[in-house]
Amino acid sequence: MQSVTEGQEAMGEAIVKIMNDGKVYSGRGISTDIIGSSIRAYLNALNKIVYEEEN
Repeated sequence: MQSVTEGQEAMGEAIVKIMNDGKVYSGRGISTDIIGSSIRAYLNALNKIVYEEEN
């Protein structure tokens, strides 16, 4: 977690790493809400897994 901007409406960035079948996938999310940025990061990583499995 880290702050991207400053002030009352600061944007926070979250980076998550997920391991699937021995491979690590990372996701990044940005939001004014730290929970929201964490969810976005998790979904970003999951989307990478799904995309790779479909192709």
